[in-house]
Amino acid sequence: IYTRSIVGSVRCVQEPGTWDITFSKEMFRSEEMALYSLDISKDDAWEVMNELGKNSKLHFLDLNQKEQMYNRAYSSYIKRCDEAERRAKYIEEQAKRFSMPLTKAKSLEDFSQIIDKHLQESKKAGNSLLDEFEKRIEDKEKFFREQSKKYQEMQDKYKWLLDYKYVLIKTHEILHQNVGLLLEEAGTEQAPGTQA
Repeated sequence: IYTRSIVGSVRCVQEPGTWDITFSKEMFRSEEMALYSLDISKDDAWEVMNELGKNSKLHFLDLNQKEQMYNRAYSSYIKRCDEAERRAKYIEEQAKRFSMPLTKAKSLEDFSQIIDKHLQESKKAGNSLLDEFEKRIEDKEKFFREQSKKYQEMQDKYKWLLDYKYVLIKTHEILHQNVGLLLEEAGTEQAPGTQA
């Protein structure tokens, strides 16, 4: 049986010139704990770990602390999660950039309920959830990158059209002035002539 100490509060009473620190005796009582080793088949590991994770009274020990991270059984999943997180952050940045509303779970319990509801509706195994989310996040990131690229192209085209409009206005003004000068010159040349 493994024990742990319960951390409670310390009551400090200040009297003139002294400090009286009183500890509650219950604070140092231990509650019984047990250490279990679970052997779970790979097919059932997702559901079992999810249910155990929902219980806030468990503590998991890393039995492979000395092993290199890249040699561990689930290191590829961790890398995939990191990549999915990077993509999700990019999507969030783009949504904020374009003032798009984002809906987030209010708490971890709400998030867990959303995941459970999604699994029930999709009728898929929990271990395929990462694959599905990865694909959806990848598609969303691709969509945002394409839209961002098109938006930038439209901004560049708009600036080019504004410049082109300015050039046309200036060209019109210059041509109008030059036509007026040509007409004046043509009028002065005709006046001395004898054509009728």
